[in-house]
This record gives sequence, C-alpha cells and structure tokens, in this order.
Amino acid sequence: MLSPKNTFLVTCTTIAFALSGAAAPTVDPITMCGGAGWTGPTTCPPGFVCSKLNDYVSLCVREVITTTLTSTRPPITLPFPEPTTTIRP
Repeated sequence: MLSPKNTFLVTCTTIAFALSGAAAPTVDPITMCGGAGWTGPTTCPPGFVCSKLNDYVSLCVREVITTTLTSTRPPITLPFPEPTTTIRP
C-alpha cells in the first residue's frame, strides 16, 4: 500500500506532467499500470485503459466501446384476437 508520502509524490508527479504539457510515460498493452505499492507508469497507450484487477494489480487492457441504438419510432403492436373463455358445465 502506498504511504501518504508516496501517494503525495505520485499525485505531484501526475500533476506536473499534466501542467507541463509533456507526455506522461506509458506502458505497453497488457502491462501493469497500477495497484497498491506500484511506482511505475500509470498511463496506458491510446486505445487501452488501466483496469483494476484487484487492490494490488491494475493492467492496461483494450478499451471496449459500446454503442446503444435508440429508435424514435413507436413500438409496433400486432392485432391479436381478444382471449375468450368458455365455461362448460
């Protein structure tokens, strides 16, 4: 687990890269990018995201993009006969 001092260092390093405009170091796909005690790069290459496997391991995995299709048409209703009940003595 990162100590408060190490957490502060990682946070400051991340902020420094963001403010400097320099590219943060990246890791290769399917490589460790985080987790408790991790001190290496935490940025994945384009098309990959850092995915938490457990508290100790996060890996760069391919980003999955899903789309949701919606329709503006009203639902189609089919004509069905009304159910009938027959009572027999």
